[in-house]
Parts: sequence; structure tokens; C-alpha cells
Amino acid sequence: MQFNLTYIPMILPSERLRTIACVYAWIVHIFNAGYMIFTINIVIYCSPSKVGVYKYYVVWSNFCLTIMMMLFASYEIEMLGYYKQAVARGVVEFFNMPQLGIVLQNIAYAFFESNVVIVLCRFVYRWAQATSKERIVNFMSGQWFLLLLILLCSALICKTISLSFNHQANSEAFKKEFPSDDPVLKAYIMEHAINVVEPNQFDFIFQQVVFPCVILAGTFCTIQCYRMQCSPLAPRLSHTTRQMYKLLINVLVFEQLYVVFYCIIPFMFTKYFIPPKYAAIAEFIILRACYLYPTFVMTFTLAFYRQYRSGVVSFFGRIRVSNSLVPSVSSHHDLAMSIY
Repeated sequence: MQFNLTYIPMILPSERLRTIACVYAWIVHIFNAGYMIFTINIVIYCSPSKVGVYKYYVVWSNFCLTIMMMLFASYEIEMLGYYKQAVARGVVEFFNMPQLGIVLQNIAYAFFESNVVIVLCRFVYRWAQATSKERIVNFMSGQWFLLLLILLCSALICKTISLSFNHQANSEAFKKEFPSDDPVLKAYIMEHAINVVEPNQFDFIFQQVVFPCVILAGTFCTIQCYRMQCSPLAPRLSHTTRQMYKLLINVLVFEQLYVVFYCIIPFMFTKYFIPPKYAAIAEFIILRACYLYPTFVMTFTLAFYRQYRSGVVSFFGRIRVSNSLVPSVSSHHDLAMSIY
């Protein structure tokens, strides 16, 4: 693999910043792991029956996001800005396994691809349920469809692992061709594992075709949901059910808008407006900020739905009762027990 690298002055994050980021990542991801388990329990046990299997799509999406960020943090991803590759530290250096870096990076990307697929399913399910497309709802609620999604996500992970086989040779070639104009930068590159992403046809199709189609499909489903809610020909649903469906689609749209403004726009700003000299530091900080994205999504999910808010309150009410801190809240205890 040829790189044809040209020297561009670049400032890397300081060791102090790396240490702070490492401690921050440990705190965030330990919290997110427990928070994810808590959120999964609340969503599954407190969702109204009318939500259907949509609750599993919500849980699946949150799981993909959380695991993806944990994998990025495990090797302390450090993008090289203009050079478009990444330094792998963390567990890669701890176990002295340079090949592990690209495997973790590719698996993390596979979870991103899986999340895109699940988000598409969430939009389609919301549209089908809100517009009384019973056949689509039943099909997407079936065990065979869910099994197909599991197999698809597993295939994406296997695909990414297979792309890691030539990584060692590409990494060594990148180090060899890296310009020597800056001896300190060159030494840093030579001393650490480098994740070299080799372009492939599948990723090109996913990024240039599948991802835009998912955006268009999500937009179509959202518009159709809003139109049906306002139409006099809307299905004869109760006011409560209609409000619940409207809330569900609103939350899904807000989640996607948040990822655009919180993650995508900052990276685009870095790519086009930050001088290449400072791009590595900017991307380093933005990536660490993205570790909190699953935290936001889970908090947003638990706070936005009344049933989930009640479940959270009931859970902590049960803890207070079990610790005998508030003897007079037996009613909270009964409500909390209904979660399980």
C-alpha cells in the first residue's frame, strides 16, 4: 500500500492532556456500563404494551453506541489529522499487540454500521406503527426478522475483522514513508502502533450510498408520521396512543439531530476550518467529548418518557425503602416491585 505522504507541521496532544483524557475515559465508561444496564432494565420493564418490540430497538441502539465508544477508548484513539490514520495506545501497548489496534477500531466501526441499520429500523417501525401498517409492524416484530438483524450485525463484525489481516504490513509501510522533517514527530510515530485504514469497496458503498439512503428514509418516515397525525383520515387511535406515537418519533428525531450537532458538525468544522497543524489536538478533544454521547442518549430516553421517569423514581424509591430511610413510602415499594 502506497501513501505518498507530504510533511505537514503538526502539534500532538501533550502527555498531560493524554493522562487527563485517560482518567476521564475510565470514569465515563465505567459509569456508562452501569448506566446502560440500568437503562436496559427500565426500558424493557416499563415500556407500555403498545410500544411493542420498539423497546428492543431502543435498547439495541443504546448498546451499539455504548460499546462503540468503549472500544474507541480501549486503545486511546489518537487521530493524526491530515495523515488520516490513528495512533493506538491503551490496551494495544499494554498487551504489546499492534494488530489489536486495527481490530478494535474496525469492530467499533462495525457497531457504528449496526447502529445505522437499527436506527433505520426504528424510523420504519415508528412510521408503520403510527400509520397502522400492521403487516410491516408484525414483520418487524417477528423472531425471524430480529434473528436476521442479529446475523447482519454479526456479519458486519466478521467483515471488519477480515479487513485487519494486512494491517501489520500497511502499518510498517506508513511508518517507513512518514516524513522525517520533524524528528520528534517521526520518533513518536515509530514508537507506537498505527492503525492504517485500507480503503475498500464495502465501506465506500456504506458511506456514500447506504448512509445517505438511511437519512432520506428517516426523513420520509418522520414526515409521514407527522402528516398522518394531523390528517383527518388518520387511523382511529385513541388520543393517548396518538400522543405516545408522536412523542416516540419526536425523541428519535431529537436523538439524530443531537448526533449531527454534537459529533458530525464539530468533526466537519475541524476538517475544513481548523489549520492542519492543530487538527490532531482538535480531533483528540472532540473524540473524548463524544464519549458522553451514549450518556446523553440514555438520559434523554429515561427523562423524556413518562413511564420511564416513573420507573426511575420507583427504583430509587425501592432503594430508600430497603434501606429503611423512609418507612412511610410503602406505596413506592409496591410500585417499584412492578418494574420487575
